[in-house]
Amino acid sequence: MVYSLQSQNVTSAGSVANLTALKKGTNETGFVQSDIADWDYTGTGAHENKEKMDDLRAIASLYPEAMHIIVSKDSNIKTISDLVDKRVSIGARKSGTLYGARFILDAYKINVDDMRTEYLNSANSIKKLIDSELDAVFFNVGAPAPSIEKLFEESNDYALLSIANLECQHIFQKAHYFSPYTIAQNTYKNTAKIETISVYALWLTTKKADDELIYELTKALWGEIAKQLYKSSKIGYHINVEKSLKGIDISLHKGSKKYYNELGKRF
Repeated sequence: MVYSLQSQNVTSAGSVANLTALKKGTNETGFVQSDIADWDYTGTGAHENKEKMDDLRAIASLYPEAMHIIVSKDSNIKTISDLVDKRVSIGARKSGTLYGARFILDAYKINVDDMRTEYLNSANSIKKLIDSELDAVFFNVGAPAPSIEKLFEESNDYALLSIANLECQHIFQKAHYFSPYTIAQNTYKNTAKIETISVYALWLTTKKADDELIYELTKALWGEIAKQLYKSSKIGYHINVEKSLKGIDISLHKGSKKYYNELGKRF
C-alpha cells in the first residue's frame, strides 16, 4: 500500500506535450495516444530520426479515441474531399489530433496548404466553429465527448463526416496502431452512423517510476472505487480491465506487470 499519495491533474496541449513532461520528469505519469507512444518508443513515424524514448512504460490501455470530423452544414462540405479551400482546424501542434488528421488528409491526397488551415486545441476549434470562423474541425477524443454532445444538442447546424473504406485501408496499411471505429447513430443528437479511425488512450510512465507506486496505481485503477467513478461518465463505460492491454505496443512497467500477473494475465 502506498500511503499519503497526492496526485495532481495537469492540463496539457495533448499527447506530445505529455510525453515531453515525462521525458523532463515534470510528470510521473501521463495520458498519451497509442500512435504517439509507439513513435516515441521506437523512433519511427513523426519521431523518426529523433532519440528514442525506450524507457517509456505502459500502465494500462483505457479506451479508444475516435477521430471526429465536425463540419458546419452551411459550408456545403459533404465529404472529406470537400475540405479543399475550406477553413479547417486540424488540432493543436502538440496534439494527437494533428497527427491523425494528417494521415487522413494524406489518404485523400490533401495537403495542409490546400486548405485554410489552423492549429487550434479542441476548445478553441469548437468555439470558432460556433462563431462561423471555421468550416470544419478535427477532434480525436473518446465518444461520446461532452463538448461535442453539447454542440449537437444546442444546434442542428453541424454534421460528422465518415472516412471512406478505401481511404481507411490506406491509413491502416501505413499505420498499424489505427483501428476502424464506428460512432453509432445518434451517439450525438440527430447524427447518422459514422465510420472513422481510432487509437487507444494509454496511461504511461517511465522505467524509473517506483515499482510499488505503479503497482498500487494499477491496482487502484481496476479497483471497485474506480469502477464507480467510471460509471459517472459515458466514456468511463469503455474502461474495462479485460481490454486493459489493447493497443499497447511498448513494454509494461514492472509494477503493472505484477498486478496483471495476479489477475492471471501472465508475462
